Amino acid sequence: MKLPFYANEYEGEFIIHNTQIIDGQRHEEREWVPVTLNNSDHRGNAVIIGNGDSRSKFPLRLLANHKGGLFASLKVQTYGCNALHRDFTPDFLICQTDEMIEEITQTDYCDNNIVFSSAQAMVKHPGKFHLNSQNYILNAGAGATYIAAYHGHKNIYLIGFDNQQAEGYNNNLYADTNGYGELRSSVGDLKWIANMERLFKAYYETNFHWVHPNPDFCIPEKWKWCSNLFKKTYREFISELDIG
Repeated sequence: MKLPFYANEYEGEFIIHNTQIIDGQRHEEREWVPVTLNNSDHRGNAVIIGNGDSRSKFPLRLLANHKGGLFASLKVQTYGCNALHRDFTPDFLICQTDEMIEEITQTDYCDNNIVFSSAQAMVKHPGKFHLNSQNYILNAGAGATYIAAYHGHKNIYLIGFDNQQAEGYNNNLYADTNGYGELRSSVGDLKWIANMERLFKAYYETNFHWVHPNPDFCIPEKWKWCSNLFKKTYREFISELDIG
């Protein structure tokens, strides 16, 4: 997997429908999937909406049709994760888990909005999803961050990226609902943290802003060594992007 990787380098790719071994040789049924989305008309500012508890402290409606700054110079594009579609419609949704893929395909959401997912989801549900370039499979938060960086955004703000900081408590606004673990359960976050660290380091020319309402909330130790990652409060976030 080559990183950093950008949309202007991507024309499409083959996805594999089926693989068989015939007379000792591997045979693949493949289909070329061209670029289905050209997201070049943006101002370089993206907000990734995670599902951690801290997100509840910010009214997402303020991001809908946001046009902050002089002549909308600070306009943002929003990228969301999995069950966010229940409460808010971001510009782009990343849907990764089997439960969420099945849930969203039971609605008309994919018919009216842009949803990225895997090649496997595209094969199973033709016409519903846009292919996550290079079929790069990550947890949804990291996947959304990757797509924003791939689209060429140079300022990426992360809200609701709390990780899991307490044993026996699932820090997710959708805990105890379809596709998510129980609220009173322990959820590991080492893979999530590692995925984000890789993106921070790979997209070293991009500024990432980790936003949390509590200035004393601990940032993961591994992230502290990423010179392009900055910790922000919601007040700073709102001010920088002229939100509201």
